[in-house]
Amino acid sequence: MQTIKLIDKLDKLPVFGVDDVCHITGKDRKYAKLKLSRMHKKGLVKRIMRDKYTRKRNPFVIASHLYQPSYISYWSASQFYGYTDQLPITIKVVTDKARESFDFDNVRFDFIKSKNIFGFRTIRIAEGRIYIADPEKLLIDAVSRPDLMGNEGEVLNVYESVSPNTKKLIKYLKHQSVLSVTKRVGSLIEFTQRIDISRAFTLDRNYTKGITGLSMSDDLLKKWRIKSDK
Repeated sequence: MQTIKLIDKLDKLPVFGVDDVCHITGKDRKYAKLKLSRMHKKGLVKRIMRDKYTRKRNPFVIASHLYQPSYISYWSASQFYGYTDQLPITIKVVTDKARESFDFDNVRFDFIKSKNIFGFRTIRIAEGRIYIADPEKLLIDAVSRPDLMGNEGEVLNVYESVSPNTKKLIKYLKHQSVLSVTKRVGSLIEFTQRIDISRAFTLDRNYTKGITGLSMSDDLLKKWRIKSDK
């Protein structure tokens, strides 16, 4: 197959490798490896890592197709949705297995292992599909790992910016089923948006740590079993 025809086929794949070239050309793996190597040397394809290449530029598209299942979340999703003025050069990708971080095209790709691979949507742009947390799932992820949001102030930015679908938020919280997370989400969404979802949950008597520096009322802290940092 002529290189120009192969490139036309590869342009439809955000990320590709040896097996894809084999499938497109009908050739064996030895041929496919040599073809990709030559195309890489000519600058026709970019090598992301071993057996992963791309012709795309958008890091969100590339990140969405490195591993499956996966989705983009935390500070990266906040930046994508415009909830933060910061411009992180790291893409946070939630995956079902531990993966090594790496740098590509001046962007850091970090992978966060989680058993909670749900609550994400597909956004289609010119370069391909992006798999990214729903705003409601971002609310949950943000308080689950505030360290991956940059700082607690960025967590608050998300809660002040999102107008959540309440039914979806409750559904996601019940699916994840972690009471400490439910308490943080419930208290923050009521504090920032005046949305009360407490009737949907039965809480235990244990108190959990909230976001530092917020002036929540004593009634709200008691209601959601959040420790005061006063």
